[in-house]
Amino acid sequence: MGIIRTHAHKALHKPVIRQGYRFLIIGAASTVINMGVFNFMVLRIHTSSILSSILGYILGFLFGYLFNKSWTFSSKKKNISEPLTYFSLYFVTLLVNMGLVFFFEWLSTHDLWIHPTVYYIVVTAITTLLNFVGCKYVVFRYSSLTLSA
Repeated sequence: MGIIRTHAHKALHKPVIRQGYRFLIIGAASTVINMGVFNFMVLRIHTSSILSSILGYILGFLFGYLFNKSWTFSSKKKNISEPLTYFSLYFVTLLVNMGLVFFFEWLSTHDLWIHPTVYYIVVTAITTLLNFVGCKYVVFRYSSLTLSA
């Protein structure tokens, strides 16, 4: 047990592992916000899944930026390029998100019905991975080199 605990302790002190865990925590909170808005709008007030997805994504995006900047990647930058790069990354992954949602809706209208919550979990997992890689190696790349505990 001691060896496993020691390896886990050492792994958590590697910046990329720590950032990954932090990103997942912030991502989970953002996802709860995103999915909550999506499900409420689609299942309760019968809004379009595309409109619901966009609104949920925007709210999750804002929460994620603020907490990933300050906690996950410890960025102290005060210039406009960082939020614009973050926005650009998330805009691209929003397009990926929408393309996947359209694809699953198309499948659902062609004899392969999939519950919106199920396909939304798949879509969210894919975009989360793309967003971490983009944040780590593009948006916060200089802050990531000097992560503090």
